[in-house]
Amino acid sequence: MATSNKLSWSTVAARGASKKVLRPLPVPSETDERYKLQGKVIYQHADLDYQIMMRQAAAIVKQALTPGSVLLSLPAVLFQHRSDAYKLIEEQCGAVQGFRPISNYATRSAGEIMVEVKFKQPTSTTRAITQGVIVKELLFKGSPSIPSGNKTLVHVKLTLLRIPDQETFLADLKRSLRYYGEVYQVKEYTCAGYFEGELSVILDISAGYIDGTGVKVNNEPLTNNLYLEEWDCFASATFKGSPTVCHWCRLAGHVRSKCPELAKTKCFSCHGNGHTAKFCKKKKVADVVDVAEDLPVASAPSATVASTVGMVSDSDTDISDVSVTNDFVPNGSAASKYATTLLICPWMLITLWKLPLLLLRRLVRLL
Repeated sequence: MATSNKLSWSTVAARGASKKVLRPLPVPSETDERYKLQGKVIYQHADLDYQIMMRQAAAIVKQALTPGSVLLSLPAVLFQHRSDAYKLIEEQCGAVQGFRPISNYATRSAGEIMVEVKFKQPTSTTRAITQGVIVKELLFKGSPSIPSGNKTLVHVKLTLLRIPDQETFLADLKRSLRYYGEVYQVKEYTCAGYFEGELSVILDISAGYIDGTGVKVNNEPLTNNLYLEEWDCFASATFKGSPTVCHWCRLAGHVRSKCPELAKTKCFSCHGNGHTAKFCKKKKVADVVDVAEDLPVASAPSATVASTVGMVSDSDTDISDVSVTNDFVPNGSAASKYATTLLICPWMLITLWKLPLLLLRRLVRLL
């Protein structure tokens, strides 16, 4: 496929890979309901509900549905028992070979009776699909058991930075996305009624598209930057299985620890590469070592204690005669005695006085 500028898809893919993946910054949840993002479906394929129901049923039973059967989903509140629903289906559509209650095998009840029906006659199958079943003036049509593997539906979230024309927006979007898949749903999100470019689409990436020569070809693979031909721009995309986006360079395909741009970054603290001074590990270790080296050696108290305590030999076993000379008279309580003991350790006062100066000098050195 060639774009309006006659670019090949290889060129388009290269341009998309070189662009940063732009995503809005996370914001705190709005407490006011008026300003929360509100989603509105502006387009939906007629077969989307059937496809979703088929996938739900296949996911419950962990196997494909019976070929030629019909899947019906009815509200459980309309019936006293699921057998009443079986009777109503048989009366309105025709003779049945058997039922399979799909909802009975689900992990939790969704308030619906999902049942697979196999009719005896093809006309009954057609009637259940086209005319459906009427319950208390409510119409419920069946879905043919088309194998869910025939279509691959992918939910994609888009951030459109270009402001499109409202009259042609939907048509231009569908034409631009046809290269990636058939559009099954388009939902736009508004803030207080204003559209800010946030979209979500459901694509069938197995549908294929018709190229310029009239040949049907496979869809192009999804990327983090989808090229929109009608506007000649890229839209940031997120989907299940999308490539990882680096939080440093904002490019897709690698994580921050493997970022080639970060590997070139020089740290102003340790002068190494691969990180910034804010996340430097050597910086914190160096601060602790430098402060410890600047502290004075506390040798004074050992000499003071040695001069006041009597010498005890290794052979002495009775320490009752050992006494400590106390030059201070207790005044009041034992607590005041311990407080007075600080006066005989002037080296401690010097250390406490110099510590703020040492920390200040270290701070000036870093700046």
